Amino acid sequence: MSHTNYTVSDPDFYDSLERMPDEKMRFAAASRPVPDGWRLEQLREWVYVQPVDVHLPDQGWKVHVGVRLDEAVAAIDIVWDHCVSHGIAFKFLRSHPMALMSNFKYAHRGSSGKLITIYPRDEDELRTTLEELDRELAGFTGPYILNDLRWRNGPLHVRYGGFTLRYCVSDTGELLPAIEDPAGRLVPDERQPSFRVPSWVTVPDFIASEQAADSGSDAEFPYRVEEALHFSNAGGVYRAVDLRTGERIVLKEARPHAGLDRNGDDAVARMAREERALRLLAGRPFVPALVESARYWEHHFLGLEYIEGETLFRASGLRDPLIHHSPGEREIAEYTEWVLHVVAQVESALREMHGDGIVYGDLHSSNVIVRPDDRIALVDFESSSHITENHRPGLAATGYAGPDTLTGFGVDEYALACLRLAAFLPLTSMMQWDPGKALDLLDIIVDRFPVPADFGSVVTRGLFPEERPVAWRRRAADPGWDSLFDSAVAGIVSSATPERNDRLFPGDIDQFRYGGANLAYGAAGVLYALASIGRADHPEFADHVDWLVGSCRGTPLPYAGFYNGLHGIAFALDRIGHPDEALTVFERALDLGDTIRTPDLFGGLAGAGLGVLYFAGRTGDRALLDEPLAYAARLARAVEEDGADLAPPERPGLMHGFSGVALFFVRLFESTGDPRHLDVAAAALRRDLEGCKEALDGLYVREPSRILPYLDDGSGGIGVVLHEYLRHRPDPEFARARDLIRDTCRAEFVVLPGLFSGRTGLMTCARHLGDGRDPGVDLHLRRMFWHTVEHRGAVFFPGSGMLRLSTDLATGSAGILLAVHMAVEGRPGGPLPFLTAGHPATAVIPTLETGRR
Repeated sequence: MSHTNYTVSDPDFYDSLERMPDEKMRFAAASRPVPDGWRLEQLREWVYVQPVDVHLPDQGWKVHVGVRLDEAVAAIDIVWDHCVSHGIAFKFLRSHPMALMSNFKYAHRGSSGKLITIYPRDEDELRTTLEELDRELAGFTGPYILNDLRWRNGPLHVRYGGFTLRYCVSDTGELLPAIEDPAGRLVPDERQPSFRVPSWVTVPDFIASEQAADSGSDAEFPYRVEEALHFSNAGGVYRAVDLRTGERIVLKEARPHAGLDRNGDDAVARMAREERALRLLAGRPFVPALVESARYWEHHFLGLEYIEGETLFRASGLRDPLIHHSPGEREIAEYTEWVLHVVAQVESALREMHGDGIVYGDLHSSNVIVRPDDRIALVDFESSSHITENHRPGLAATGYAGPDTLTGFGVDEYALACLRLAAFLPLTSMMQWDPGKALDLLDIIVDRFPVPADFGSVVTRGLFPEERPVAWRRRAADPGWDSLFDSAVAGIVSSATPERNDRLFPGDIDQFRYGGANLAYGAAGVLYALASIGRADHPEFADHVDWLVGSCRGTPLPYAGFYNGLHGIAFALDRIGHPDEALTVFERALDLGDTIRTPDLFGGLAGAGLGVLYFAGRTGDRALLDEPLAYAARLARAVEEDGADLAPPERPGLMHGFSGVALFFVRLFESTGDPRHLDVAAAALRRDLEGCKEALDGLYVREPSRILPYLDDGSGGIGVVLHEYLRHRPDPEFARARDLIRDTCRAEFVVLPGLFSGRTGLMTCARHLGDGRDPGVDLHLRRMFWHTVEHRGAVFFPGSGMLRLSTDLATGSAGILLAVHMAVEGRPGGPLPFLTAGHPATAVIPTLETGRR
């Protein structure tokens, strides 16, 4: 899921697209009277129109219609008249903005472009619908819907899939839209960016012939694609070889009528802008050479010079001395000199472009390439324009996009000022809520880096061009923790939406995946944190608990795991003083145990096992103790046999890797005294350490394009479990890895503030690994104020992606406040359950008789 798709409905918090405030822009058909015997119903982003007495099958062949935005009203009217006259059910998107976002650049590639869905009852009705609507919609054009088969050359597409919304549990425990196979089992209704038919479905002859005609041939395509560099609904960007010359190039693809921006321009229109700019700037050393502009099949392509190097975003991230622990003055001075050299070249390039009347329109650190010799090049000119056009870019990078009043060269000047800040502190996204944050960032930069004396005035001139000169100020001392806590709690409470049934507190986009009640991203985590820091006395707390309890009752098929589902909700309800409600939810979690298909702590068997141990202790029900011992047998096989009946972890780390499994076995050893549990814990930890690498004087989880130190999916969480293991059994290899991770957790700069993947998590790890006395704790506490946003009279923190604010446990204010409170107050344990032996969440676990597997 892309965070960008969740930024349309609310300027402050992530929210679902269906919440978009588009009431004044609804299609007229959304309120069109229906004939007798028909009903019209608005559900989420769709308007359903169907005959009352017609029963649809649960699945079958359906028809999708995708047209240009300016043809949407006419297409809906034509389909309406056709379907009503033939008694066929259909649905359509409710508004012009919804149709635009359905085909936005960052919409889902497979299903993007669907304006209307038609539900024929059988193959005869399917063929008639396709034949007749093909004639009635002749001349209409639209995007190719990638997970469908296009019918001839018009706007109709066809696909086999579900008519009614049903769900199944995947092999990894995910709830997925489902269809029924011949054996009556629900299986995933796959929605990939290519046309696929379930193996048991026979494709009708009239569709099969269209499929053969549509397959085409790419024999004349003169490029060999070696690597996909980027995908979006607009098309792809590839590293390729020109087969005619053998030259390595970058190949950009644009899909017609797809990948719209906020101006409604499609990918082809933006590619035309890029081509014009590149031709005007040809020969400049900071611009890639245009190799070819061509069309193959239906897509448009630009072949561009391949420029060796890294984006400024990545290059600065790798060089930044503040991501090391205890950087020296020399390293900081060398980095400062490098940044100033790179940014000076960017400024010079912009001046040359402006001299030719060209507005770049999309300057940000990922569009600046730094070559191996530190010369720069600018890429991605699809938002460019000539100054005479008075064009406002339809796409802009958060943290670099100025006010809507900016046009022309002012767009670039503002972005350049942001680039000066972001090259040192990539936190400019916070300025969208608090423009004054720019002055705070300036203060930090001047304090930590030897920038020139006029650095502040240069930046403020670019950020505030229409105001009187803004005097850069020295930032006042950081506010005290008491005032920050009061303000942040007020922000959490004021942002609650008890009138909604999908979520209570705004948080990460995953609350729309797992539901709004869970521990990580939902109400359970927020209420647990508020109660743990002594803030359960606000007047709305009891009502918010009622919302949480009611949400669990109303969820037909929820997740059962600890951080993503019912086990964690039950734990939270018990910890905030509602034991009866907690047991009700816990029993439901046990009933859904067969939906847990992974071994991990987040939503898998290890987390569920710790939850069961907790409630075994709370209730004294020794019959419950058989459950975690059975889990242990399955988890041991998963560690030893790479899966067994559980899907293997996709990545290392505490939440989704084998380290969470190791934590379960450490706690089981403490409860049973059986040393075999420590043996399994050691094997699980070694599995995760295989995915780590030494870098930057520390130890990190290794990914293809980055290294991760974090609590959830980084080395920090692995280090916490190593530390817990080493309390019981010495191991020189583990001790060395733990010590390296301790250094990793002392980095001064972290982009995100949150608990799972940010500064608060690193502070938690440093505190844990140093038994509460690590110098990294004080460092992170002092730097926490770098991330505060003053907005609407309260303090907030940006969530994952830095595009919206968050209040949840995993990414937002609740988790930050809980971890900081425990650190400031010197309270034992950590902000997450079960991390520390003797923490209230684990102290209730009884001593078990030694289990035998």
